[in-house]
Amino acid sequence: MGYGLQNIYILSRFVLMAISRVVQLVLFALTLLVMCALPSFAESDSAGRESVRIGVLAKRGEQKTHARWDSLAEYLSLKLPAYQFYIVPLSFDEIHFVIDEKQVEFVLANSAIYVDLEVNYGVSRLATLKNLRGEEGLTVFAGTIFSRAERNDIRVLEDLQGKSFMAVDERSFGGFHMAWRELMAQGIDPYRDFSRLEMGGTHDAVVYGVASGRVDSGTVRSDTLERMAEEGKIDLNDFRVLNPKKNPMFPFLHSTRLYPEWPFAKVAGVSNHLAQQVAIALLQMPEEGDAARIAESRGWSIPHEYQPVHDCLKSLQIAPYQDFGKVTIWVAIQRLWVWFLLGTVLMIAAYLTVIHTLRMNRKLSESREALAAAHSGLEEKVASRTRELKQTNQKLQKEIREHTLSEEALSEERTRLDNIVKSLTNGLVVTDTTGKIVLINPVAQKIFNVTYEQSVGSDIRDLFLRYDVEEMPFEVQQDGQNLLIPWEFELPSQSGKGKNIYQALTSEMRNEDAVVAGKVTIIQNVTKERELSRLKDCFISTAAHELHTPLTSIIGYSDLLLQMEESGLATVENRKDFLQEISDKGHGLSRIVDELLDVSRIESGQPLPLQLQPTDVHALIERVVNQYRQFSSNHDFSVSINVGADTLLMVDQEKLVQVFENLLSNAVKYSPEGGQVEVALDPVDGAFRVAVRDAGVGMSEGQVDRIFDKFYRADNADPAIRGLGLGMSIVKQIVEDHGGKIWVESCVGEGTRVYFTLPDKTG
Repeated sequence: MGYGLQNIYILSRFVLMAISRVVQLVLFALTLLVMCALPSFAESDSAGRESVRIGVLAKRGEQKTHARWDSLAEYLSLKLPAYQFYIVPLSFDEIHFVIDEKQVEFVLANSAIYVDLEVNYGVSRLATLKNLRGEEGLTVFAGTIFSRAERNDIRVLEDLQGKSFMAVDERSFGGFHMAWRELMAQGIDPYRDFSRLEMGGTHDAVVYGVASGRVDSGTVRSDTLERMAEEGKIDLNDFRVLNPKKNPMFPFLHSTRLYPEWPFAKVAGVSNHLAQQVAIALLQMPEEGDAARIAESRGWSIPHEYQPVHDCLKSLQIAPYQDFGKVTIWVAIQRLWVWFLLGTVLMIAAYLTVIHTLRMNRKLSESREALAAAHSGLEEKVASRTRELKQTNQKLQKEIREHTLSEEALSEERTRLDNIVKSLTNGLVVTDTTGKIVLINPVAQKIFNVTYEQSVGSDIRDLFLRYDVEEMPFEVQQDGQNLLIPWEFELPSQSGKGKNIYQALTSEMRNEDAVVAGKVTIIQNVTKERELSRLKDCFISTAAHELHTPLTSIIGYSDLLLQMEESGLATVENRKDFLQEISDKGHGLSRIVDELLDVSRIESGQPLPLQLQPTDVHALIERVVNQYRQFSSNHDFSVSINVGADTLLMVDQEKLVQVFENLLSNAVKYSPEGGQVEVALDPVDGAFRVAVRDAGVGMSEGQVDRIFDKFYRADNADPAIRGLGLGMSIVKQIVEDHGGKIWVESCVGEGTRVYFTLPDKTG
């Protein structure tokens, strides 16, 4: 019964308060309309300055609001001469309407109302009030829950259960919300657990209500009791603070957590330039100036963080967080419409899937029946097809093996053919029917000084034309037959000295149908053969002359001697002279025959037969030189022996004499009369070195390179000087068969020096 009467009482209070606030809003709206109708106030004052209105929450009534804050408007008007600032007191019921209609440019209210205005109307803080307490300015405040000191039954918050309680206003942050949060933390709901909850309207009214005993307890902002005591209105000793908290940085009596002081905020739509000027002016306000002193403050500080206020209002679920944590059907739809839509789509999809599945099952049943009907004949078809595939697979495997063997054989044949082509000592060029080169072996590449890539695909005639070879009789047709004739051409030698002679032979290349598919040209280097042929021709001519001359002498002297014998005119002296000439010419023929036999042995690769015996080389040299001194008295011979007394070597004496006779004969032949011929013997590295020097015409470098070739005679040799061109090649063979070496040094016009060595062997 008690709770029913209490609820009726509270409901009646709320109805009366609502009617009172509606009347206040109507009266305030009429006042604003009158104010807006006055152009001097809405736009500018008599001095032409723009009017700026500051809405201030009148927590202690309009008169006290003007008394406290008009000095702030005057200060800002002085700091910003282009503007005239006015204070507009606003009650709790008026402030939201005024901000929504933008009938003020700035607003100064408690922290909770600021948070509500920030969330709903977009106001933004510029500075935070520094509240005056003694000589200090504080930017935070709290709530104070108190009772009369004589009430021993009320000492802690839990003792307030079932007691009467008074707050300033349901929308007062310091006068109700802060205490409400602390009471809820102790499990006390002000609307349910108090015997009576009243709103005094102002902080002073709450203090008077508790002091008079009208209510058991009440709550005001933290500096109210101290201020009223300083004003002489109350005695602090008459009151007890419940749930007291201590903070060395905060001097006021308080029961709640600390929260930031009132903010000075800009209404949405006000220019940032004006807001910036106002913020600078507030922060520059002197702490001891008239404006700060009259406002009972120490000026303003930079804006604080108001998140603690947000947290408090959220925990109480009051504006602007009255719906915080609540979920209505409409909110749920707004937040979860995507999931609702997705669920609906999934349900429709599931329904369609079921329908589709049923239809597919029906078709599957029909297909299963048809499959069962066809299954009986399918097995036989599968077996038959399997046999066919097996036979086909076996045949295919056989063809693959045969193909693999054919490829291997073809690869081997290709490799063998490639090796044959590469191993040919003659040049090979294969062309197609148009004369384009399709194959050229390394020898032919070297002959024409081209690479495989450069030549393949080009015309074969281009290979010859680049060397100015214009006559290229690749083939001659006669009576429908392809007659092949060899032809020769010359190209520069690879060494750059002289030219090489090549012989080419071209034949047709036919395919398996006997159709001409191209031509094959074989190119052979016949330079040596042609040179050998030339030398042989020269040798035959020279040999015939060399053999014919002594034979003519022998025959002539023999015939003359016979005639003289028949006529009786022959004398002993004539016979002796003629027989000596015949003997000399016979020995000359014998030497020529011996040289030819030696050359024949050399050509067949057989060494010359040597009869080695100990021989005094010094004595042998002296003997041969003395013979030439008698035969060639017009030359100056000298012998230089630069070794000790022991010059005994194991040599073939006759062959060594043949060597010296050839060398001395050449020196005499190619030296002018009176020229010096020198023979020297020197020890060199375990061997004896023999040197034969003359002062003759000398030889060029090319002639020196060929001096040991068979049948070779120097181009500058005197045609009157007889010889077969075999002597030096035989000398070289004799020296090498003895284990020695021979070489020639010569310059044109400076004579020739022939050196050879003989190993020092006497055993």
